[in-house]
Amino acid sequence: TAEVERLTEHGCAVLCLGCPEGILFGIDYSAWTVGPRFMGIKLIPPGLHYVYTSGSPEDIGVSRTGFFLHMKPKEVASFRWDPTTEELVRPDNPDEEARYADGVRGFDFDSQLGPYPLDLAAQWTELTRHASAGLVARIEPVEKAIRSKRAEYDAAAPGAAGASKEAAEEAQESMEVMECDSEGARQEPQARQGDEETRVESNLGAGTLFFSQMPRSRRPRGATPGETTQMHLDRTAQLDQLIAREHSGNEMGVLGELQISYIAFILGQNYDGFEQWRGGGP
Repeated sequence: TAEVERLTEHGCAVLCLGCPEGILFGIDYSAWTVGPRFMGIKLIPPGLHYVYTSGSPEDIGVSRTGFFLHMKPKEVASFRWDPTTEELVRPDNPDEEARYADGVRGFDFDSQLGPYPLDLAAQWTELTRHASAGLVARIEPVEKAIRSKRAEYDAAAPGAAGASKEAAEEAQESMEVMECDSEGARQEPQARQGDEETRVESNLGAGTLFFSQMPRSRRPRGATPGETTQMHLDRTAQLDQLIAREHSGNEMGVLGELQISYIAFILGQNYDGFEQWRGGGP
């Protein structure tokens, strides 16, 4: 077809070296169990994509790791399978990575690359329409990898319920003590003022996603009962504050963040994505 011809010339590719047979490999809405000849995906439309893998095609009890890729026309992203971490990693040598990319463009790996499912391309483009490369770079973990996070689901896990409840109570208490000034500007949570070293350590340990802090305090200082009631009925002012503070006045950034959180939860199986998506609108 015309679309296949266009992508053959200008499309992107993901090359995966050393993937063992039987693991799960997915890109966007599609996932497959890897066969013996699999080395990646070709004919990928340029734009934002989400690549994910796990050591087994089973969904229960198996961790999943994924990452966003914002691909330009003719770009080739090369990875190799790390058997220790059971994750895809970039080649250590940039020259080696460049040689692999040249090989893909020269069709040396063509018979071992599966075609991107173009019948789902329009749906994926619509899902990621507002998720810009800059927004993804701000939200994604420092080391890029988004790992599955399921501890919150297991109430029977030792200490899980108590820890979640304690964290929720602490968060609620900190939000309750926050007050707005006369202009309605909300103070930043202290957690967002932490030093960069703490932030980096948090990312390397758990793959933290840096979503926007959603407004919680609903009663500014000096508000009358009528004004407080109005704020509970219409939180437009707080939404405007969020857009101005986190997205430099670009309201589409809120939609993009919701799209990223949805992908992180559904495809990345990361509970933080669900929490952000569920509370994504004031």
